[in-house]
Amino acid sequence: MRNRVGVVGLPDLARHLHGAGYDVVTADSFRSAAATVHHTIAAEGTFPVLVADAGDAFAPHTAVARWVAGAATAATVVVVRLAGAAQFPHPDTVTAPLPVSDLLARVGLAHEYPLAGRVEPSGQVTTPPVAPTPSSPAALVQTPARVPADPPVGAVAGGGYRAETVLLFAGKGGVGKTTAALTLAQHAAAAGPDGFRVTLIDGNRGQGDVCTYLGMYRAPIPTVYDIVLTGDPGTALVTPSQIAAYRDDPTRAQFALAAAPPGDAARSVPATAYSSVIEHARQVSDLVVIDTQIFEASDSPMWDGVFVPLLMSGAFGMGIIGGSATSLANLAERVRALVARGVPAEHLMWFLNSADGDGQAVAQACQAKMGADARCVGVVRRDPQIAAQMSSGHLPVDNPDLRRVAFTALSAITGRTEFAPVPDAPRRRARFGRRRAS
Repeated sequence: MRNRVGVVGLPDLARHLHGAGYDVVTADSFRSAAATVHHTIAAEGTFPVLVADAGDAFAPHTAVARWVAGAATAATVVVVRLAGAAQFPHPDTVTAPLPVSDLLARVGLAHEYPLAGRVEPSGQVTTPPVAPTPSSPAALVQTPARVPADPPVGAVAGGGYRAETVLLFAGKGGVGKTTAALTLAQHAAAAGPDGFRVTLIDGNRGQGDVCTYLGMYRAPIPTVYDIVLTGDPGTALVTPSQIAAYRDDPTRAQFALAAAPPGDAARSVPATAYSSVIEHARQVSDLVVIDTQIFEASDSPMWDGVFVPLLMSGAFGMGIIGGSATSLANLAERVRALVARGVPAEHLMWFLNSADGDGQAVAQACQAKMGADARCVGVVRRDPQIAAQMSSGHLPVDNPDLRRVAFTALSAITGRTEFAPVPDAPRRRARFGRRRAS
């Protein structure tokens, strides 16, 4: 399996690799991890293994030593010698401290964008922030802030940038929120003016689907979890060219991305990490699109601590109504609550998704329910092709209803004339971070 690695006796390294998107086979204790790796190799095939040589655990002739010798016949095993190690005589041994990227390269897992961090003699992984430079190929993934370019559209006094921001939200799952976020970001980046920078942030902590729908679920790219490791929100952003390296789709994603943390790593990512990457993206982009988690009636750290303050400070919100009365009732209730908390009604909009027929009668009923708290930006008729494209990792940018909704919303959000008409197809543009010569 691609990017699978066994880790024995190095729990901090296991967490670090898991947070970076690797499929890590391990367990809590040294012997449990060794047994788990052994059984997984026997059942599912070989993959590289990283093993700690720490103190008495590797004294010659112990059961663990015999296991390492046996495992080496079925897999690539590298022993990492830590402080106080017994110097187990394995032919492929490295000594800490050493960079995580070098260790991965030793077992054949090097990739285009080396992972930050260093394995210390204690076995812990440290990740001091590193500023990438053209001469430093082992630096962290280059972020939009560091891409050599003229200042993007929308520069403000002092050299900073404050992008318009739009949050996609719903009061019920399964209504097409992530589809809407992806298509909105793609249309904005493809049809915006030259050099128009768009960043999509997967704010669905714990259940992020953006990478899945992009067809790059296990791609070893940075995520919001990298902010926890480095303290630098810029390390979480991935550029369009880096996204393209892991996608098989003729429609090239033209936006930058801050991906949600993988699996269990989500529990280690506080809401403040999302606040920092959103603020960073607003400084280096012209538009920030945020795919949020379901807007629950009960308290939510993400909504109360991140999303609602954004809306109260001028961000736009676009709600999605699915094909059920519950979806409408929940969204209408959440919109009323936002307006009551001071979110301007003129910054709130919604659209009806997966409508039967032309959906106009249902849309009128929805507007009556919403009242003056939010306005309708369109109807997307039911189309099985949308779901088929999304499930296969393709962006449904050719759907005329989604395009019409996107352009109506983008016109209201940005006020730009590029989004006023609805073109037959999005035009191609320069890569993120570059301008065409005028």
